[in-house]
Amino acid sequence: MSTPLPSPLKDLVASPTSHFEKPADILANPDLTDVQKKKILDAWEEDARRLSVATEEGMSGGEPSRTAEVAEAKAELGIEDKRMASPTKSG
Repeated sequence: MSTPLPSPLKDLVASPTSHFEKPADILANPDLTDVQKKKILDAWEEDARRLSVATEEGMSGGEPSRTAEVAEAKAELGIEDKRMASPTKSG
């Protein structure tokens, strides 16, 4: 059983793009632990994957997915993400 996220962190994970302009901003935030940064980047990655699928299906709103930026931020944090190497967008 995992520990519930504190409310402010829960908000950051629920909508990272509402709180950060770009994935690198998460890394630059000194108030977040590496574990918290990973949770937020994971959420951003999932959003980016959904946006990529929607874009291919002609349903995007024109916003960039920033998938590559999320991968770079995760790499800087030392996270090897096997899903980013996946041949499909859904991992």
